[in-house]
Amino acid sequence: MNFKTSFYIFCSVIMISALTSCLGDNEETDVILPVDAQITDFYISHDSIPALGKDSVIFSIDQYNGLIYNHDSVRYGVDVKEKVIANFATAAYAVVDITHAEAGDTTIITTGDSLDLRQVAKLRVYSYSGATKIYEVKLNIHKVDPDSVQYARIADDLNFLNVAQTKSVYLSKAFYTYTSSGSSVKLYSSSDAVSWKEETLSGLPNNVLVSEIQNIPAFGLFARTSAGALYKSENALSWQVVSTPYPVKAIFGRVEASPTQIAGYALLVQKDGKNIPAFTSDFATWLYGTEVSADFPVTDYSSVNYNKMSLDRITIIGGKNASGVVQNTVWSTSNGIYWAKLTGNQNLFPVLDGCNAFIYNSMVYLLNGRAADGSYNRVTYISKDGGSTWQPAQSKTYLPEDYAGRYGASVVVKDNYQYIIGGHQTGSSLKDVWKGILNKLSFKN
Repeated sequence: MNFKTSFYIFCSVIMISALTSCLGDNEETDVILPVDAQITDFYISHDSIPALGKDSVIFSIDQYNGLIYNHDSVRYGVDVKEKVIANFATAAYAVVDITHAEAGDTTIITTGDSLDLRQVAKLRVYSYSGATKIYEVKLNIHKVDPDSVQYARIADDLNFLNVAQTKSVYLSKAFYTYTSSGSSVKLYSSSDAVSWKEETLSGLPNNVLVSEIQNIPAFGLFARTSAGALYKSENALSWQVVSTPYPVKAIFGRVEASPTQIAGYALLVQKDGKNIPAFTSDFATWLYGTEVSADFPVTDYSSVNYNKMSLDRITIIGGKNASGVVQNTVWSTSNGIYWAKLTGNQNLFPVLDGCNAFIYNSMVYLLNGRAADGSYNRVTYISKDGGSTWQPAQSKTYLPEDYAGRYGASVVVKDNYQYIIGGHQTGSSLKDVWKGILNKLSFKN
């Protein structure tokens, strides 16, 4: 039906309606006809596609711009190969599908009629007063798999990463990378992890263990030296020594206050020749535990904060024990003194030297690492319970084929993106930066 025919029918019915009102009984009756040319409600359905039901696809109506669309896209994989049923409410007289008006193809539709939403559809609404309004109707469907991770290399040939030790953190709206060649420590910064510049670094001695720098959000950066001295920085550029009663062997993180626990920092110190857990709220008053077990990690571990059962916990994953043996264990504490081993002999990640564990998508993720046979891990492992049990994630979250396997890299999470910075292969350093995101998290950006 072409547009002229549609409009002729529209005018004819208006005239008939007016004539009918004049030929009624002799009693005076006021006939008030709606003047709005607006669609006030819209939803779709499809007999064989439940994902297109009224409760599944919620449409918004932008009256000002004449747009009808679903803000939350239909899930990935839904294939709309035919027309859908369009249900709408309007006080107007007629709704005409003018999607192909240029070709002379228009159709009057009523609620419950079919509508082709495989492309943007256009509807013209006619009110009884003669006003018209045009809407564009769009059905949004996710074009990418929301459960896959997309990785891309965003920087390469960053020569400052070609050193023995590196550690990258994000602080005060910038990425910072510390490097150590053994004889000097340097600092580089970037706003996007792509372009970097060297910064002036002060207060940090050359014997600092760069790879063990800990970023404790809202409280600053902490580092230790090979001699056990503790240093702190609030701006990444300038560092100050922190007095401690015993040499510091590890910096694990901070627990926040709970009804049964004060807030403070968890460390490992060397006391009477033993590795002892220590806790302090202010670096003036200290509490000590008992010597840690032989398989307790003291270097190269990943430390994450995790809230479970209303308690803030520090969890350390992987790493090496005091004898330098690589572990695939997970330990956790809520008070910095008592550490519980969460992992048993099943549902573990492999023994991986220099792997990275971090909180992502409300789970603990584990990437990278070198196995005992010298191969590099390309599998993503996840824990949904704070580190007690582990399983391989879906293969669509794995690192891509052109990603060079590595150990000793830094992983920084910012705005739902994973930034993998540097790292090592046997006998060489990697000088690149990779950026990845779980697709469903990009929909929230």
